[in-house]
Amino acid sequence: MTPSVCKCATIRLGFSLTSTMKPLAFLCDCGLGWGGDETPNLRKCLYRFLNRNGTKKTTLKTQTHSYVGKLRHTMSNTGVYSPTTVPEDKSKWFIVPTDLLDKCRCLIKVAQVLLSFVAFILEEVVTSCSQCSRLYFFEFVSCTAFLFTALLLILLSTNLHKKVGVDCWPALDFLYTVGIGLFFLVASIVFSSGNGGTDLEKTAVVFGFMATIAFLFDAGWFVKTRGFPFKKTNQPSSNNVNGTPPEAEKLNSDG
Repeated sequence: MTPSVCKCATIRLGFSLTSTMKPLAFLCDCGLGWGGDETPNLRKCLYRFLNRNGTKKTTLKTQTHSYVGKLRHTMSNTGVYSPTTVPEDKSKWFIVPTDLLDKCRCLIKVAQVLLSFVAFILEEVVTSCSQCSRLYFFEFVSCTAFLFTALLLILLSTNLHKKVGVDCWPALDFLYTVGIGLFFLVASIVFSSGNGGTDLEKTAVVFGFMATIAFLFDAGWFVKTRGFPFKKTNQPSSNNVNGTPPEAEKLNSDG
């Protein structure tokens, strides 16, 4: 089979391989691609093609080398080189890591959700209480932490946060994490200081403190990796309060 018949693809070239042939669709059918390491095989394929079409042997090597360059140039300019990697699916729902949530903080928030949930469940299965107000306060904080942290995790790890209409996600994330961490700390201390002393209540307190550590660690990691979210970066210089360029002030003083 001659190289002018291709099993996989054809390329329309703007030049003839011989003086008597019209522009043709050409691609070597000997399993060749167009990588740099396959140029010798491409040259051999073209050499056989030109030899079969009556090219003079004195100019065969020169024309083969010339046509190899023209073919590669045409391939690159006509968009034949198609990307071999699959483009990223823009419709995927899980987008971590992003500017709002990296993988480390995503795992920390998953731990927060689980610890808060376990603390809430352990508190719920307590059948009797000696100081119920402390128990109810711990119940409220653990339930709130579980629900809102899960909601925040879903929003930040998907494209749903773009549909909410909130622009200050880093500040909101930081304030919530610090606030719920402090509430969990207070609730755990209050509940540990007054409960029935059962194993369920003690275990719930332990998970409450673990959740507190997770929230406060998340806030500290946020500041370490991203800085304080309320820090102003664009502050005008003290010597340019009126907005007059320094060069203009200098020229006016000299005049």
